[in-house]
Amino acid sequence: MSVKIINEIRKKFDKEFNENEKKIFREVIEIGIQNTIATLCDAEVEEKNIICVVNEHWGIGFNDIKNRIAFYKKN
Repeated sequence: MSVKIINEIRKKFDKEFNENEKKIFREVIEIGIQNTIATLCDAEVEEKNIICVVNEHWGIGFNDIKNRIAFYKKN
């Protein structure tokens, strides 16, 4: 999913959904991010490439991605 699409969804989402629906949406996005990182790590993709892909498709900052990769690899 591109950052552009996610941002459009967020705009619409902020206007039309209640807090419970927003919480569920954020949880689903988080699962997608975690699954992306897990899949790329399990496929032994180089960390720098994982960082680029996750940043491009999920719009997350480099340091946050590095922390998420480290957390995944520890567990």
